[in-house]
Amino acid sequence: MFAVIKTGGKQYRVQEGDILEIEKLDYQAGQEIEFTDVLLVDDDSQTLIGTPFVEQAKVVGIVVESFKGEKVIVFKKKRRKQYRRKKGHRQQLLKVKIAKIIVGPAPKKKPIESKEEPVTKEPQKAKPRPAPGKKTKEKVVTPPQDEEALPVASPEKRTPRKKSTAPKETEKQGEAAEDKTEKTKKVAAKAPVKKSPAKKSVTPKAKSTAKSSSSRKSSPGKAKQEQKTSEKQTQTKE
Repeated sequence: MFAVIKTGGKQYRVQEGDILEIEKLDYQAGQEIEFTDVLLVDDDSQTLIGTPFVEQAKVVGIVVESFKGEKVIVFKKKRRKQYRRKKGHRQQLLKVKIAKIIVGPAPKKKPIESKEEPVTKEPQKAKPRPAPGKKTKEKVVTPPQDEEALPVASPEKRTPRKKSTAPKETEKQGEAAEDKTEKTKKVAAKAPVKKSPAKKSVTPKAKSTAKSSSSRKSSPGKAKQEQKTSEKQTQTKE
């Protein structure tokens, strides 16, 4: 009889009396371990395959010791970069001895009993439908009433409205606002109106004369050159 269990992300094929080296777990020497993740159980008579695990199947083991595995060297290198790294690693492991393999019967599912009592609905009686083509009008019969027995409506009493006893603050505020507006109007009427000085209009002729006078004042050298040129012309003619 053997079984396949899963622990530490790995799968192991186990029999009674085998010694396994698995990934370290939080157990000490002499304690029992139960592996409930059983994927397969093979007996001489039948084989049970889990989906993904077999129900009510477990493997019991006893911890022997915890130790470190063989050293693994990790070496890194990058050529032409003067980069080299060398490290060693030893994985922590757990030694377990398999004691027994237990397989139980498959659990039976019990039907869920509802405590609430079933509610039975009474069938509703269908109303008789009138024959097609004929419309029937229902007559409303009112019982006769004696005039003496009718109650006389009593006249409604109107309750007088209560006068508001709130302080007349709103009236005082309105009067104060009117006084302020009247004062502002009187001050505006008494204040003299300032007249803005009228701007003098400059005619385009005056602008042109001003420009010509400035040009004449600014260019005395040109006048001298014109005189010299006129003198030379007279000399040449003579």
